[in-house]
Amino acid sequence: MIEIKLIFLLIGSFFMVEQPSLFAPKAVVTVDPIKKTVQIDQFGMISTDMESDVLKNPDYLKIKDKEVKWVAETDAFSNKEVIWKVEGNKLSSSIRMNYTDEHDLWAMGIFYEEDKFSIITDQNMKALKGKLKQEGDYLHFEVNEPFSFEVNMDPKGMEIFEGSGADLRLKENLRGFPLFGKKSNELREQTFQRAEIKNDIFETMDAGPSFSVDMVGNKALVNGDVEAEFDFMDNNELRIKLSKNIPNSLIWSTSARKFRYSYNSGHRVLTLVPLWYAGEGTNEKEKALYFKGIE
Repeated sequence: MIEIKLIFLLIGSFFMVEQPSLFAPKAVVTVDPIKKTVQIDQFGMISTDMESDVLKNPDYLKIKDKEVKWVAETDAFSNKEVIWKVEGNKLSSSIRMNYTDEHDLWAMGIFYEEDKFSIITDQNMKALKGKLKQEGDYLHFEVNEPFSFEVNMDPKGMEIFEGSGADLRLKENLRGFPLFGKKSNELREQTFQRAEIKNDIFETMDAGPSFSVDMVGNKALVNGDVEAEFDFMDNNELRIKLSKNIPNSLIWSTSARKFRYSYNSGHRVLTLVPLWYAGEGTNEKEKALYFKGIE
């Protein structure tokens, strides 16, 4: 997931949305250690898409209609749901889920150790409820009662908006620009080489393609000289099409092929699963292609 504070302000960060475009300038996060629930309330949502009407925003429509999946970082949570509140042309949301292990909250920047919950704060975050103790940049909450904190957009970041209160909106000259990073950005402007697993370790292979993707757009370079299109889409889908075939390569071709991708940033390992095998009862792990970041 993306920067911890923005997680709570961008509902798209909880879903496999390639380019988040639904933003809340304020969110309240509530954790109940007794019921083991998490709730993120996002207020006064703003569309940063070309479509200014928040009720026509693509993130809202795709999440509401369940067209996009929850990100893998939420797999440990159960009973996940989004409750929407519409008042006129104003939109707010409430994300709710249950956890079993307190340590799973680290995915949201909430850390559990020594019988306390901790978050890293700044001037745009403040505690609202719960027994707490401030130590430097950390807020520590006791584990025997619910606690909550508020997250706000940095005032410098608010310069891209105009109006105030319920009339807050994106400046028209910025509409349609990608104001928040794409999920695929962590893969861009680095080189990946085909890899295989040996003794539980990913090692690059001499044979097989390498590739790098431009930071902007869908242009890529395969094996250093073959132009290609790498289209990253919602639900962690990737469409790959080469400008010309590579000799002795059965992985990609000039015919567009679609994959589901996942990325382990710690080990810099990218996994591609061919989507044409989906639903055929095959072992996805056996069909997976692995690539390791080398630059």
